Amino acid sequence: MRTTILVLANQTASSDDLLAALEQRSSATALRIEFVVPPSGAGATCRAQAEERLQLALARAREAGIEATGHVGDCDAFEAVVEAYDPARHDEIIISTLPASISHWLGIDLPARTARATNALVSHITASEPRPALR
Repeated sequence: MRTTILVLANQTASSDDLLAALEQRSSATALRIEFVVPPSGAGATCRAQAEERLQLALARAREAGIEATGHVGDCDAFEAVVEAYDPARHDEIIISTLPASISHWLGIDLPARTARATNALVSHITASEPRPALR
């Protein structure tokens, strides 16, 4: 049986930490990931940056052999995850954030708020922001 996980991530969408957690999960069960990446703000530039993060996350997941799809969501992370979550399609939600000292999402208690709003199993992964590729 395949597990489908909705992953909410922005700056950490293509991080090594998130990918390692997804790879670990995929070694135990067939896994399908649906990413939702909220832009950091309103406007075309922020949406384009979110789309770049999404495409990199999709490429990294697929390179690891994980089936992955996704989309850019609402710029409000809570709205993005609640709108994307479908209990008939998703088995759980993973929220990937920066460390607590700098994470806005943890500051607004996003994992707990999401769990209450969706009644879903919500896991939290702390990840470092990916380092830019060397040129």
